[in-house]
Amino acid sequence: MSCARQLCCLLGLLVLCLVLTHGAIVSAQDSVHATIAINSPEESAAYARIQAALASPAELNFVETPLSDVFAYLSDRHGIPVKTDQPALDDQGVSDEVAVTMSVEGVSLRSALRLILAPLNLTFVIEDEVLLVTTEDKAQEYRLVRVYPISDLLTENEDGQTDETCLVDAITSTISPTAWDVAGGPSSIMFFHGALIVAAQGDVHEKIEQLLSALRKVPH
Repeated sequence: MSCARQLCCLLGLLVLCLVLTHGAIVSAQDSVHATIAINSPEESAAYARIQAALASPAELNFVETPLSDVFAYLSDRHGIPVKTDQPALDDQGVSDEVAVTMSVEGVSLRSALRLILAPLNLTFVIEDEVLLVTTEDKAQEYRLVRVYPISDLLTENEDGQTDETCLVDAITSTISPTAWDVAGGPSSIMFFHGALIVAAQGDVHEKIEQLLSALRKVPH
């Protein structure tokens, strides 16, 4: 067995061990295309709850409101814990008392947060069962592992072998190209037994799910 094949087998066994040890959350029940997230049961439940809140409608009307009060309001209104990564904010010179003026409605909480945080060069991640506001640089350190079944999207070449390279290239070239390890970024992607194993930020996973969903709607 080649070194490369041995490595793939070891990585695959590692993923299986993680699933058995820590549990998993499935993004779509009873679906052969369901995405598996490797988390503890508690983390999985918290992640799903926060994701649902991020997709819910938000209505904001802030005038010179301290950032800390904005987060307190959103936490209370949407029923999720919102925390700040204060050391990271301090390193970037952003005070949690910076004034926010924002009026918006008819958008999701996710979009509203991005509108608030983008001018401050901040973003958010789901970490340790909370919505954590941090800097864009620090956010690169928080990665989620997902397993995406893709056998239905693969085609066979003349030798009867499937070629996953095109799909991997499509993902890494169109979704946050600088985020992948081949470009010096923190995210990684590998193919194992009809599935993609991806370690990346939450927003990258969202885009991967959207791309795979769109590809499955393309006539074969």
